[in-house]
Amino acid sequence: MILRLSGTEENLKKKGGNEMSQFYASIQGNRGEATRCGSKNSGIEGHIRGWSIGARVKGYTDSQGRDHIIVIKTGGSNGHSPEVQIAHLTEA
Repeated sequence: MILRLSGTEENLKKKGGNEMSQFYASIQGNRGEATRCGSKNSGIEGHIRGWSIGARVKGYTDSQGRDHIIVIKTGGSNGHSPEVQIAHLTEA
């Protein structure tokens, strides 16, 4: 499983609009790779999970224009565990 989130892919355009992409996510599974873009306004979010454990990753831009990535441990598809934030990454 590969999950990449990047704020450096700003040259990619949001599908169907003129807003520049601030975030770029890719995921690899048995059906190949899929990618998604997120803007400063929309942010981006993904949830990778097994039956009893998972991780949600959220990317957003704050009011000062700094990017943030939050990693949250989840209860997976089963959902019987509370969500716990395990990391909050910010731009230097």
